[in-house]
Amino acid sequence: MDGEDPNQINFGDEYGFGNVRTVEDYHRYAGINFKLRAISPECRDNITPVYPHFNNPNWDNEWCRNWCIDFFIPWTELPEKYDDIEFFYTGVHDKDGKELKREDLHIDKIKELYDDRQDPYAARFPMSLTCAEVPDSYTVIPFTKSQGWLDKIVKKIENPT
Repeated sequence: MDGEDPNQINFGDEYGFGNVRTVEDYHRYAGINFKLRAISPECRDNITPVYPHFNNPNWDNEWCRNWCIDFFIPWTELPEKYDDIEFFYTGVHDKDGKELKREDLHIDKIKELYDDRQDPYAARFPMSLTCAEVPDSYTVIPFTKSQGWLDKIVKKIENPT
């Protein structure tokens, strides 16, 4: 609604914005917060929420935001070739090191990453996640057939969006 006057929004002839419940009541009922552009954990997990949420003291801290993170790892920090690679662990973590999301990239995706080389200086690892925590860092760990786990590559996320 981005600051729009609710009285100026056309909801149709027989429907209006309403005056029985507040927008906050709707947020809590539907699990959608327009102002924060966020959803409740139940909405994220496709679970019918227990209504009302009004008795939950942590309600305002539970909104989940959609984050789009692009990892950029310099090619010099990755194995030179993908012949021996089995998969890459990729993960996003909060400030306390808690894993917010993990995606393992298997050989088909790795071949594409290496063969396309969209950036001559760094490999791009895009990831999206929906959570209440703010992403703080990302990790990439190559796993090879011959040596197992290689060195962990950890980078700080600057200005997550």
